[in-house]
Amino acid sequence: MKLAFRFFLILLAFSLVPVLITGIWLLRFQTAARENARQLHLQMTQFAAETVESSAADMNRSLGFAQELERVGLAASLGSGRRSPHARPLQERTIGLGSEEYRILQREAANHPNLSLVSLLGPDDRETLRFADSRLYPAAGYEDRSADPLVKTARSSGRAAWGKVLLRQGEPMLPVVYPLSLGRTLYVEHSLAGLFRRVRERTMGKTGRLFLVNKTAEPLPGFGGSWPEPHWPEAGPGRDATGWNDDVPTKQGATVAAWASCPSLDWRVISLQPRSEALASSPHFRAQAAAFVLALAILLVLCASWMGSRLAEPLRGLIAGAQRAARNEFAPPVPESGWGELSTLTQGFNAMMRTLHSYQEMQVDRLLEEKAKVEALVHTIPDGIVLAGFDGTIVYMNLTARSLLAGDSGLITNPGSARTIHNTFREPVLRQAVLSLLSRKRTNESREVELRDAVGKRLGIFFCRLVTVMHDKREVGIVVTLRDVTAERDLVQLREEFYHGIVHDLRGPLTAIDGFTSIMQLRRGKLSAQQEDTYLGYVRQSAQRMRQLVADILDTAKIESGTMELKIEPVTTADFVERVKALYALQEETLGIKIIFDVTGTPPPMTADALSNGRQDDVTSAPSRPVCCDRNLIERVLMNLMGNALKFTPKGGQVALRIKAAGVDEVEFSVQDTGTGIPKDKLAFVFEKFKQLEGQNKSAGYGLGLSICKKIVNLHQGRIWCESEPGRGSRFAFCLPLQGPNRPITPPSA
Repeated sequence: MKLAFRFFLILLAFSLVPVLITGIWLLRFQTAARENARQLHLQMTQFAAETVESSAADMNRSLGFAQELERVGLAASLGSGRRSPHARPLQERTIGLGSEEYRILQREAANHPNLSLVSLLGPDDRETLRFADSRLYPAAGYEDRSADPLVKTARSSGRAAWGKVLLRQGEPMLPVVYPLSLGRTLYVEHSLAGLFRRVRERTMGKTGRLFLVNKTAEPLPGFGGSWPEPHWPEAGPGRDATGWNDDVPTKQGATVAAWASCPSLDWRVISLQPRSEALASSPHFRAQAAAFVLALAILLVLCASWMGSRLAEPLRGLIAGAQRAARNEFAPPVPESGWGELSTLTQGFNAMMRTLHSYQEMQVDRLLEEKAKVEALVHTIPDGIVLAGFDGTIVYMNLTARSLLAGDSGLITNPGSARTIHNTFREPVLRQAVLSLLSRKRTNESREVELRDAVGKRLGIFFCRLVTVMHDKREVGIVVTLRDVTAERDLVQLREEFYHGIVHDLRGPLTAIDGFTSIMQLRRGKLSAQQEDTYLGYVRQSAQRMRQLVADILDTAKIESGTMELKIEPVTTADFVERVKALYALQEETLGIKIIFDVTGTPPPMTADALSNGRQDDVTSAPSRPVCCDRNLIERVLMNLMGNALKFTPKGGQVALRIKAAGVDEVEFSVQDTGTGIPKDKLAFVFEKFKQLEGQNKSAGYGLGLSICKKIVNLHQGRIWCESEPGRGSRFAFCLPLQGPNRPITPPSA
């Protein structure tokens, strides 16, 4: 408190005397400024009021042609031979374009530009003649003014009536109604644009303005744009003809105001100017005040420099110590310099630094150890963990979550980049669940979602658990855990597909066996030998189908588990053809289908010269090279393809087995039929397990057979495909490398 008290006394001693002197100067010149402002505002309002009165007199003089209209109307009425001027209504007499009234109105409208509208009303208050500025009165035709209260007032009083200011296309107008004899009425509208412009051009200072108001101190139309809405005291423009007030509150602050009345139109002229501007001191006073303030500033700067030299050194030491403390550097103490309370402050600061340093030494090692344990635990968890704040920013992600949601980079290579839930949770369902927790609609959520990377590659199916994190009964964020359940869900799906496929494929043979055995049992002793042979053949055929299905299932399991062993041996294309011919020779006659075998051979062996020259035309006569493969498995592929082709080729059709060279080191096998073909939308999954097509009341057989064919070809490191056009047959083809798969060739058994 001693330092603060001494500092206060010094500043008070240096500033009290100049402040008192400045106050006396301000009081002296403020009185003069107030009187000058009052005189200026009163003169401006009086001058504007005289301008308004002069304009009102001009408008009154411009209506002198009303007497001429009166005279012309009476003369026309007397000339008609009627005794009473009111005996014949005016509308009974046609006022043509060449009439005297027309010429009078036309002349006055041309001679007085401020007369924007001049019209003559009949006894029914409808316009009979009209001259108007088309820019301000775009509507054509005569108007009915029988409902105009101004017309009613003039007609009932028998004297001219001045209306309220109104706007026509943004331009202020003053309507005047002048009653005439014979039930006629003169209706004119004077333009006030020139008058309003002259009033607006009168300004006081930079922001002082003049306004025209009505008798209730409300601005006339056209003056309300910059009206500051003053709150008048008891003595205001609505009560006194003239006056002055130097403190009128408005929405924009305190203002000074003066007013003067315009008796002819029952208006008021009001001047408004911000009080701070109106009562500003004279330029001479400002120069004197500026010189004094400059001298006072120099004096205070010298005093501040003197005191700053005494205070700067210890304060710099305290600032440097605080910056070191912010960096967790508590060891270097602050020099204990300065006087008074500053010395006590530096001593207390050093004591605090020593306490923090000792606390840091005790706690930092334990905190680092606990942090390392937690990070090791979280990073090694196979589940993905994400911590997000309620502002949508990602606070923490472990390695698993980074690899799933942010890729391998993300926060690892660019830790300074801000990652949010919008660029992290790309999957819409998961993002919606996160947003529901961030919006505090829920406190926990569980979802199963399929995640994909940025290019659409499937990452797997994950069980996502979202929970709101609480700390001291306060929600601080959310935690999202991602557990991989892909294997579980794929296993369930595979099991269901397997069961459905087995049931589907076994149902046909079992139904046939049950049906034929029931027939044979019911008709025991009544069947001929040929019928019994036929039925037994059907039963045996169904049993063979069941046995083949079981063999396909076992072979599929072996191939998928990797336990299928290949017996690689060189086999010529002629061997394959002879084997297939022996199996399907009888079926060609029985089914009535023509079977074609077309073998063009495999590429001949390459000589050393041909290999060096890149040519093989000199070895065309050499024998063809055999195909290195598992004979039984490849024959099984060919028989499956031939069986499917014969099954779906109608009687009289054709099935062709072709074997030809495909390049230098491959051979192509193809089976082509003239059957019904396969729809284009089904070609994509003909080689999938348990996928079958129905056609011509026969099962297409694409359950396990084609799937096993594809797996066998893949084991030989070849490729298989299907080409089909509905109604024109199908073509199944596969290619095998001549050298066989990249593994040792097993010699054939004796």
